[in-house]
Amino acid sequence: MTAYLFTKNWGFVATHQIVRHQGVIGHVDTPENVGWIGREALPAIKALDRAAFGADRDALHNALAKEGPFAVIRNGGNIVAFAATRFFGRGEVVGPVVAENGEQARDLIAFILSGKEGRFVRIDVPEQAGLSPWLESGALAHEGGVVATARGATSEAQTPEVRTFALASQVLG
Repeated sequence: MTAYLFTKNWGFVATHQIVRHQGVIGHVDTPENVGWIGREALPAIKALDRAAFGADRDALHNALAKEGPFAVIRNGGNIVAFAATRFFGRGEVVGPVVAENGEQARDLIAFILSGKEGRFVRIDVPEQAGLSPWLESGALAHEGGVVATARGATSEAQTPEVRTFALASQVLG
């Protein structure tokens, strides 16, 4: 109740559900349309994230680039979707995942998971991304979640060319 009063008093409103999936990874086939790329891709990755998230998160992507390479999907020579992975206390987190559609998002996640057999992995997804049934079928159980809030949120629907399908973290989006 206290958290609700705090958010309401400060002008925050609930916008959607975030679903946490986690578990030990089994065998995952590697999609052929995804590859790894390093820091040289940061300008394209930052531009895609800005289009999906609606704000600059340069510091986040600079930090993620220090953790390791990004998984990307290209159309011709252009990067059209990306995903990052990083270590956290118990294992690894996959996210953010930014893509044009659910198929690209699933391919990015599968590509990253294909190299993590036997490891503990967590992925936080917006409920409306539609990935929960697929993640659960791959042994990443629904293990809770949170309600996302925004200050001054509106009900205007946006249709960006790319969307966020998995979060960097529940705090950072």
